[in-house]
Amino acid sequence: MTDSFQRPADIVSPIADGVLSLKLSPEQARMAGNFGYTKPTPDNSIVLLIDH
Repeated sequence: MTDSFQRPADIVSPIADGVLSLKLSPEQARMAGNFGYTKPTPDNSIVLLIDH
């Protein structure tokens, strides 16, 4: 390796143990002509794993 080689900086992604807030409420999204939805949370989601 040469001295001019610079290793790129590590990419660190913060992990938050929580739900991110919506930018718009579902009602505001519908008024803007978009599809309003609520983000998945542990209270409104399930995971189904199927092993073949």
